[in-house]
Amino acid sequence: MTSGLTRDLCLSVCVHRARNTESVCINLQSQILNCYKENREQTLQCSDLAKTYMQCIDAAKKVSVHYRL
Repeated sequence: MTSGLTRDLCLSVCVHRARNTESVCINLQSQILNCYKENREQTLQCSDLAKTYMQCIDAAKKVSVHYRL
């Protein structure tokens, strides 16, 4: 069973990549992908890591917007 959090995370990463080719939060991205692979039946085990990853992505977006101004 895939959680809504997983779907939202994937959408966020895809949208971010479409806007910017610079990779951000690489370490967290690798960790979360491994977590989802290891917990295919219990993706909620990765929710804290997913939250941290989303915070990293949000922070990167804010920095990107700041530099565009």
